[in-house]
Amino acid sequence: MQNKLLSLLIIFSIFCFQGCQSSSTKDEVDCNKTNCANNLCMGNVKNLSKKFNTENSDEPYYIYLIDQSGSMYGSFGRSNRMEVAKELTVDFVKKINIESETGKNFGLYTFGGYGCSCIQEIQSPFVEFNKNELIQRINKIQPIGYTPISNSLDIMTALLENRKGNYNVTLITDGMESCGGKPEVSAQRLQSLTNITASQITVDIVIAGIEMSEREDAELTKIAVAGKGKYIPVKTEAHLKRAYNYSTAFYYELSAEEFTGYIYGTKNASWRCIDTDIPGEIIVSCEKSQIRISQLTRKERDIYHFYLLNSSSLDSRKTAYRYFKENNKPKLRAAYEVMKEKLKDEKLEAEERNMIQEALPGLVK
Repeated sequence: MQNKLLSLLIIFSIFCFQGCQSSSTKDEVDCNKTNCANNLCMGNVKNLSKKFNTENSDEPYYIYLIDQSGSMYGSFGRSNRMEVAKELTVDFVKKINIESETGKNFGLYTFGGYGCSCIQEIQSPFVEFNKNELIQRINKIQPIGYTPISNSLDIMTALLENRKGNYNVTLITDGMESCGGKPEVSAQRLQSLTNITASQITVDIVIAGIEMSEREDAELTKIAVAGKGKYIPVKTEAHLKRAYNYSTAFYYELSAEEFTGYIYGTKNASWRCIDTDIPGEIIVSCEKSQIRISQLTRKERDIYHFYLLNSSSLDSRKTAYRYFKENNKPKLRAAYEVMKEKLKDEKLEAEERNMIQEALPGLVK
């Protein structure tokens, strides 16, 4: 590994057909001699992905890419980096459909263990799975190999292209690109799928760097920024857990108090406009006379309308009530808590009370 020590955790989809071979002279990978069915390589992603039908654009997809490089053996917290990442991944899986033994919309991939041109699929985001079986597969992951960040992002781009859906892609690493790729360019390509509005594709990228140097943090930040995503420096187990929580499918399960801290804590003050209480998470830019916000993803729309719920303007609150009436799958727990609390106000006008009750299915009037 040259200039290694970039272990990147991305949950991703991997496939490779018989005869697929890494183009890297560094380590030729013959799929006939490896677990070909679970590898995805450049050049055959689109052919394989045709068998998946993705028409569900309402519920988000959560995809993790895990750096499988040897440096993930490095000590971290109570164990090593890979073991901590596996523990957090297992915790994540257990929370999916908490009362069910099955799950969906969750993808998990490792990269580096099969050369520079292929990644390994632990779980496809387009296939339902048994949680116990997936946990067993996760526990078998061991660090070995390189850090092909760029190719991993490119494979993900090929996999998601023309697939309707809201995709949250999380990449966690303890090192830098070691296969000669250009990860900034690759992150740009992946995020550019968001511009394909006809297919209703949105991509949200999070990169977390484990125990990186100041220079490496800066380099990974550039990759995240190129993909219009977020970079999270990881110095402790708690920091890595925050990376999982940041992009988790379960942001809508946070309480009102937790969600408020979440939307105001995901970006520091330098990302936000001065003298505004609009969450920095949705701010695009600050002009002299206006603030530009983003509403591309379901998460951004949830955050904005949660913000409106607490507005002093009745019209703004009405807008929020109408939004949550139409967008309650999955239900944003924080919004429902705020609305239920408002119903306790005996001075609440009848019109607003009725709108809240309509936005809360199953609530006894």
